[in-house]
Amino acid sequence: MIAWTLLIFIALEFVVFKSLLWSVPNLEKYLLLRNNDDWVHNAFTIQKIKRYARENPDEKLLIYLGGSGSLESISSDENMETKLSNVLEKNISFFSITSSYMTFAETTMIISELGSINAIYLISVAPYYLMKQPQIQIAHDERTYLRYFFLPVPAKVRNLLTEYELNFGPFYIFRTFRSIFAITHQIKYNINNKVLHAEYDRHAAPNKVPVNDSREERRKIDRVLWQMDLFADMNFKLLELTIDTAKNHRASTILLRMPLAPVKYEKIRQAEEGLDEYLVPLLKAGAIDYIDLRDKAPWKKEDFMDYEHMRSIGRKKFENALSDELKHYFESNDGGKR
Repeated sequence: MIAWTLLIFIALEFVVFKSLLWSVPNLEKYLLLRNNDDWVHNAFTIQKIKRYARENPDEKLLIYLGGSGSLESISSDENMETKLSNVLEKNISFFSITSSYMTFAETTMIISELGSINAIYLISVAPYYLMKQPQIQIAHDERTYLRYFFLPVPAKVRNLLTEYELNFGPFYIFRTFRSIFAITHQIKYNINNKVLHAEYDRHAAPNKVPVNDSREERRKIDRVLWQMDLFADMNFKLLELTIDTAKNHRASTILLRMPLAPVKYEKIRQAEEGLDEYLVPLLKAGAIDYIDLRDKAPWKKEDFMDYEHMRSIGRKKFENALSDELKHYFESNDGGKR
């Protein structure tokens, strides 16, 4: 009995969760009918990128990583790829791996899993990224549960989170344990596609009203500032770990400073300044490329449905601005070979 249990565990850990389950393209549509959370699509996207990189080793890939603001910032990978190819006047492969409340622990896990591929990582940053608590870095709440259970957690991520009193032991290491947790958590809280993505769905965004700078939205910013005071150090260390992981795999990294709705609320400015305090030393050291999209388009309140998530009109501006800035990047870096 013990031998059979170990055999099943090994099969799950090293065959199913590592590659087999995510290597059947038709399975993605089947799963998405039952669960519309981002991790399902991202699991297949990661395998798709790995296959594409193996088959096209000389082609530079653009891989966009970020949270719900990034998820809402483009209409589709295909549309962004076409737009970039037209602006750059050459074929370009664009992939996004975005999910609500993504953390820098997760971006490190993703880059580590993709390995040494010919890629440029576009990593979005905004004040909200520095507010995330230790306990949700890889284990989320009942709304998002455990999305990236199919990825290993690198030792450096485990060690850093342990410094902040987050130590899950075997839960960190074995994907089988984390997957069982994810499934039971989903059943326990009755999480389904209708509930989970009612708030952030790029396809529903055109029907959403623009930001109204309400008291509720202001309370959200107040909470961001409070949590930034507590958790910014940890989150920024995880960002640095993400950048180092990309460098170790010989990949380039560009930080994308995400635009926020231009509302006149003092605490938004304070949140932006709080992020600047962390970014400025990193940028002065010349350790990373940086594109600030806050002043690259005439942003209006009507472009956003809240302080950070775009509506369809804002999404078009974002896609155009990002395409233009990436054109400058490629022209100034010898075709992105740097």
